[in-house]
Amino acid sequence: MENVRFFPRQVLAGTETAAADTYSDIFDVSAYPVLTVEARIYTASPANANVSVDIEQSMDPTFRADSWSVLGTLVVAAASGQGSTRTTLSNPARFVRAKVRMPIASYATMHVEAVARSSS
Repeated sequence: MENVRFFPRQVLAGTETAAADTYSDIFDVSAYPVLTVEARIYTASPANANVSVDIEQSMDPTFRADSWSVLGTLVVAAASGQGSTRTTLSNPARFVRAKVRMPIASYATMHVEAVARSSS
């Protein structure tokens, strides 16, 4: 078992004028076929913002967008500015990262973590 801290501390994601993506570091999870991922919003503006978190995977951890594919997506629906969701994903490629997608003129303070396991 290994902790994967995509955003180990609270990260401020979002922008005033455009939709914004925020990427985590890249992690090698080749020894673990199961990831349990949690995304949590501490504050959001507007207070009912929906934040999408894609867990992306790749066999080649480059910065080219076409080398990454989506393993799973979490949608965190904020109620009164807070919210969380959790999911389990199976059989990731060797490398994974998180991509937080924010709608236009939205902000969120959040974190994303996972537990990588050899079995569910």
